[in-house]
Amino acid sequence: GGSGDDLYIVDNAGDRTVELANGGRDCVVVVGIDGYTLQANVEDLVLGGSVTRGTGNSLDNVIIGNDAANRLLGGAGTDILIGGAGNDVLVGGAGTDVLQGGSGADVFLFNAATESSPAAPDIIADFTAGEDRINLS
Repeated sequence: GGSGDDLYIVDNAGDRTVELANGGRDCVVVVGIDGYTLQANVEDLVLGGSVTRGTGNSLDNVIIGNDAANRLLGGAGTDILIGGAGNDVLVGGAGTDVLQGGSGADVFLFNAATESSPAAPDIIADFTAGEDRINLS
């Protein structure tokens, strides 16, 4: 990618994105493969087709799921994770994150107390009592 905003369509496990630091706001749309992790210097990830798993990096990521049961994992940045219609698992990771599960019975998973603290709290944007769960593993 270059200095502007770039859009990558990744449909093969061998595809790689090469992006410069501070090269605009860049997005990867993943279709046809499952379990994608954002490469360095790419901010956004959209799961297309039947893709169910997506993982961010150290930047401030936006990760958007689809209608499947997604597992969305943020990274070290201040991330926004948006599930879809499926029963999703959202893990913000470090940073002050916004987690939105969408419809379905979603799980908001916190693996360590440092993932959401009084100084850097995560926000669950759409918790539905009796349906969604918070897991403090």
